[in-house]
Amino acid sequence: MSMLVEWNAVLGQQDWLGILEIARKLLGFCRKHVTYLRYGLRPDEAYKPRLDVRKEACAFFERVDSEELDEEEVGELVELMVRWSARHPAPLVAHAVALGLDDALHARIHGMFRGRHSFTVQANELIPVLDVPCKGQLKGEQNSDPHNIDIPFDGTRNLQLMPETLEHAVTFSYELDDALAGLGLQSRIGVGLPNGQIKTDSAKSELQWERYTRNDCPLFRNVRPSDEEEQRRRLLDLLDDAVRKRVYLLILPELSVTPGLLDAVQEHLQRFGTRAVPPAIVAGSCHLEDEHARLRNRSLLLLPHARHVLHDKFEPFSFPDRRDDNTEPESYRHEDIHREPTLRIFVSGQWSWVTLICKDAMPPRTVNLIEALRPRLVVVPAMSPKTQPFDTNARTFATHAQTTTIVANAADEEVPDAQVVVVSRPRRKESRFFKALRRSKVSPPCLVLFDSGKRLYFRS
Repeated sequence: MSMLVEWNAVLGQQDWLGILEIARKLLGFCRKHVTYLRYGLRPDEAYKPRLDVRKEACAFFERVDSEELDEEEVGELVELMVRWSARHPAPLVAHAVALGLDDALHARIHGMFRGRHSFTVQANELIPVLDVPCKGQLKGEQNSDPHNIDIPFDGTRNLQLMPETLEHAVTFSYELDDALAGLGLQSRIGVGLPNGQIKTDSAKSELQWERYTRNDCPLFRNVRPSDEEEQRRRLLDLLDDAVRKRVYLLILPELSVTPGLLDAVQEHLQRFGTRAVPPAIVAGSCHLEDEHARLRNRSLLLLPHARHVLHDKFEPFSFPDRRDDNTEPESYRHEDIHREPTLRIFVSGQWSWVTLICKDAMPPRTVNLIEALRPRLVVVPAMSPKTQPFDTNARTFATHAQTTTIVANAADEEVPDAQVVVVSRPRRKESRFFKALRRSKVSPPCLVLFDSGKRLYFRS
């Protein structure tokens, strides 16, 4: 009777229960007892009973023909778990039932999430795992830390729980379901570098920085090209070159466009029609006002007939500069943007991907969240002379999360060792795992390409 009470308490005594809600409650129970599942059972003790329970649970859920269980089916499931719990520990039974649910309904699970279209998740909520086989992920493969792709004790192959504490808002979206569906072994990816002189204190800089002071704090906003018509020509030339070279995904650096240039690039995309296939464009980022008149540093995805917000920067950039009247000593000038730590995870085909802008990819709290969520692709438009953190975190994502990372960085010619392209993939061998291209090796404006072959290599 005690186990009946316990399982009714875990699932809740309701007339019906949704499949995903059952999975969330079972995995939540496993999370509470994860230490016991990990260390309290010897593998030889746990293997046979877990397999037997999993098989029976799978057979039960295969008979379920809807996204929810009625009162009778819930009772049958509880009876199954009570019977097995008489012989085996309850946490083991809960995890085995969750695994059986996943085995039976894996083909339908992502459809259940897709039906939500776009949704925000909180701590401990259930989310889908987009676990592309590594050999299908830009020629990736299991790396030197294979335990990082094992099924966790509080998850299944297709389901996992959000971390117990969150410092970011996290949104899952299926609105780009087809945008990257074709990304794979034969795909060519391009990084477009329109600018090579971007120093804030240089008369030759190809960018302008709107400087001002508020409450005695030096600020900047509205970074834009010094010659917008020239920038337009460069961007369209890069796009034409990408189309000629059959680029599937084109990535631009941070602050390389303006709202007006976004319109020009999208209009140019529409001109290709059926005679050529233009790439999807991660259009770097630009300073603009959102629907609430708040200044954002925003990255957008451009398609011929649509554009989508990928990310709003939440870690502003600062640089040493003089005061507005140029008489005060040098101080740090800060990017004046609205800060709202949010990760947008887009699901497209068998990919889940995240865009982070420059410094957003550096804080430990963000790195830890990316490791926990395990997106398949992280894209980082950046503008920074200091690129070592990109190297370190890209390697971390590949090793700990089995994630491919691509950084497109704008760097000035006076910083020849800064990296303008960084690519990291889950591979064992260093030559196939990580590759970076220094500023001294390119002459912007230029298009840098890499193919998904056995070895990473760049070419312009």
